[in-house]
Amino acid sequence: MEKESNKKPRILCLHGYRESAKILKKLIFRWPESVTGKLDLIFLDAPFPAKGKSRLEGYFDPPYFEWFQFNKDFTEFYNFEECLEYIEEFMSKHGPFDGILGFSMAAVLCAAIPGMQREGVALTKVPKIKFVILISGAKFGGPSFGVPKLAVNAFSYPISCPSLHFLGSGEILKKLIFRWPESVIGKLDLVFLDAPFPAQGKSPLEGFFDPPYYEWFQANKDFTEFYNFEECLEYIEDFMLKNGPFDGVLGFSQGAVLGAAIPGMQRDGVALTKVPKIKFVIIISGAKFGGPTYGIPKLVANAFSSTINCPSLHFLGEADFQRKDGEILLECFVDTQVIHHPKGHTIPRLGE
Repeated sequence: MEKESNKKPRILCLHGYRESAKILKKLIFRWPESVTGKLDLIFLDAPFPAKGKSRLEGYFDPPYFEWFQFNKDFTEFYNFEECLEYIEEFMSKHGPFDGILGFSMAAVLCAAIPGMQREGVALTKVPKIKFVILISGAKFGGPSFGVPKLAVNAFSYPISCPSLHFLGSGEILKKLIFRWPESVIGKLDLVFLDAPFPAQGKSPLEGFFDPPYYEWFQANKDFTEFYNFEECLEYIEDFMLKNGPFDGVLGFSQGAVLGAAIPGMQRDGVALTKVPKIKFVIIISGAKFGGPTYGIPKLVANAFSSTINCPSLHFLGEADFQRKDGEILLECFVDTQVIHHPKGHTIPRLGE
């Protein structure tokens, strides 16, 4: 019989929002064997199939799951009690568990579990957990989340349960682009720039790439109002002045939406007027300001008023949630080339 002192801590591992146990297991087992070899890690899928698109489409295969649901403001929660009952039943059958590890949405949930157990409102049929490991977590009742009824007193006073917290660029884009063959990148002089503003919310790349994360500008939830857009363009222009001249611009996601509008703004003389006009753009998972998803910042008002003569290369993913936007953007350029790939909202490996 195994001695108690040699027993590995048994940890229940809960994945992030619209992810899966399989995905979290792959990520955790990137940790050194010197760490994972000392732990008894058990991975559990959330009880509900994802009701919307996962941010990991194109990175990891489905299915995806979610622990509970909520409204847009994170002030109302649905199936929260059912989620806790589901976890409790699993722990009863497969425990006892020493601790719980949670990532993202599950880290928010896990952080509240010691308090809910203390208050006797959840997971009362299983032993109290001895520690929590929180990766990219947050607090119910903090700046981003309201409070589900069962968690109303979870943080009424400090939690004595030991906790380990993991807190989360241009460097990320560089890593992704340099997966391309040497026959491609060897012919290009690629310069990578961080956006000017630290990310004001969670990044979909948390757990895949280390922070810090940045954003080019901010927008409201409907993408109809934009903030710091002019400041963003001034920041890019200043960098181009100091480190140029540049022949072209490559953008991914938000950077691709911005990059696609630059030739039109330069043509109209409203932005990047102190640097030479760019000769081409490379757009990966892009979209059009004024298309189905995005409104129009003031400086972009006329950027697509006539077709753009600047040559463009567009990457369109079959599973990209922004694919339709990307197809509409194609119509704005005269000289276009398109690379189709089967992935989602990601930078694909070339040659696959």
